[in-house]
Amino acid sequence: MRLFIAITLPVQAKTNLTRNIEQLSAFLTSGNIVPQDNLHITLHFLGETPDSKLIYIQSAMDSLKGMEKPMLGISGITAFRSADLICARYKHNNALIEVHKKLGDGLEQAGFFVEDRAYRPHTTLIRKARFSLPFSEVNKNVTVYNKPFEAGCITLYRTLFEQDGVKYVPLYSVEL
Repeated sequence: MRLFIAITLPVQAKTNLTRNIEQLSAFLTSGNIVPQDNLHITLHFLGETPDSKLIYIQSAMDSLKGMEKPMLGISGITAFRSADLICARYKHNNALIEVHKKLGDGLEQAGFFVEDRAYRPHTTLIRKARFSLPFSEVNKNVTVYNKPFEAGCITLYRTLFEQDGVKYVPLYSVEL
């Protein structure tokens, strides 16, 4: 199973991000828009993982219960990877960094590979994006709907590749 652990976004946050996608789409010549149901903030990507490891992932996630719930706000819309990945970036938040670190430590102790690089929380909005104008010009036409939200639900997702696109199936969740 191809797995990742992410912050589940509240409905209102997904709605606001969808508004940003709609604004961006007016300038989009090609690209893959992320469906509203798939919007999330990845904490750790696990990749191909056998079923036998699920109990260890759940244990690492359970260790997060009772942690401070991060209050998140979007800092802006940006382009990653040579401008073909369009994302919403989040303002720095110490509680989010602590959740990411504690989860990573638990996964590492259970034998999972954890990337050793700075954590840059974001939500992918469009993949393989191409615009009619340079992204810097497109971005001037985007109004960020930035109502801060509490990020209290952490979910383990399985990625399924289906004929009509990618689907993320929740397997296990914990509340902070």
